[in-house]
Order: sequence, then C-alpha cells, then structure tokens
Amino acid sequence: MEITTYTYDATMQEINRLLLFYPFLEKTTIGNSVTGREIPALKLGSGGREVCYNAAFHANEWITVPILLRFLEEYAEAVAAGEALYGVDARSLYRQVTLYVIPIVNPDAFVQYK
Repeated sequence: MEITTYTYDATMQEINRLLLFYPFLEKTTIGNSVTGREIPALKLGSGGREVCYNAAFHANEWITVPILLRFLEEYAEAVAAGEALYGVDARSLYRQVTLYVIPIVNPDAFVQYK
C-alpha cells in the first residue's frame, strides 16, 4: 500500500487495488454519507463467527484508514499464500471467521493529509 495523500478518492482507489489483487475479497456498500459518498465495506472470510473492524469515524482520524487497510492486505496476502498471520494459519482463520472492514465510516469528515 503506497497511498501518500490520504483522501477519500485515494482510499477508494486502494480498495479497488486490493480487490484486483485478492479476488476472494468482497466489496459492498453499507450506505451513503450526507453528501452522497459511498461507505464501502470489505468482506474477508467465510466462517460463522463475524467480526467488524471500522476506521475514520471522526475528522482527523486519517491514520486509522491506512493501518486498517494494511492489516487487511497482510491478512489477504497470507490467505492467498497459505501462510500464517501473526502465528495463526490464515486459511483456517478464513474458514472460521468472516471479517468485515469498514475503512471510512464517515467519509464527509475524512480530511486530506500528506
């Protein structure tokens, strides 16, 4: 992940890149902001246990977006390669848990940073 300017558009481009590299990721829209921006959610896994991670609720919480997307990419990469993620078999975790990631909960408050 090489976003150098954290904007809504750059984040959406990063999401599209992840979807291209990891076709087992699923993207949906959970709604739209007051100004009409899409609120994306990504799904990784197929298990009965469901977990949701969120970022960027408030203005100036820009750092939570790349951190969460970095984690998602590390997990997806480990699943694709059949490797461990922090000592846990990623494919086994994929089968046991469904992870939902909402990288920008409030896109209208998301401020551009460099």
